[in-house]
Amino acid sequence: MFTILLVLGIVMLLASFSKTLTGKGHSLVQKEQAPKAQSAQDPAPVLALPQPPAEPVGR
Repeated sequence: MFTILLVLGIVMLLASFSKTLTGKGHSLVQKEQAPKAQSAQDPAPVLALPQPPAEPVGR
């Protein structure tokens, strides 16, 4: 029984090293994806903020 578990442990250790070196597999933290470029047919809406008057009103 000990020999089987030892061999299994060594195989898992080698597999872990190979995954680390190649960078394959799933990571615990997901990488943030870059936002996709929007097409010219569907532009993003532009919201205008209210602007203060240039001169005081009522003086």
